[in-house]
Amino acid sequence: MMRNKNSSKKFGYDTEFKDGEFVIKRKLVPSRISGKKALKEFKKNTALISINDVSFQADTESIATMGNVLSIANFMFNKAVASGMSPADAYAAVYAEVVPWKDANNNWVNVSAGDIGNNLKLAMEAVQQILEQYS
Repeated sequence: MMRNKNSSKKFGYDTEFKDGEFVIKRKLVPSRISGKKALKEFKKNTALISINDVSFQADTESIATMGNVLSIANFMFNKAVASGMSPADAYAAVYAEVVPWKDANNNWVNVSAGDIGNNLKLAMEAVQQILEQYS
């Protein structure tokens, strides 16, 4: 059976790109997934972490996005310190600044770059546990 090039199995859903948007065809559940490698990939792509009762996605794409945000924050911090700001003031200006971010339920929440760093650490630990479980 050929797979439709406009379909995707991301974030635990079997979706299809139709009329300019992704349409959910069905939610994939672990009982429909067979094989150790497939189950590991499913768990990696649907991993969630929770901080202060807010869930965030911990899949590979989300981890990369969090890493990119922290790279920019690190650049801004270094730039602030290089321009003469004290490290404490630079941290407050960069890592403590609150910005809107989407949670796992696609709701807007307010987080700081420091929060994103903590989320990234937890996401990496969640993926590590999955890899250890299925190694």
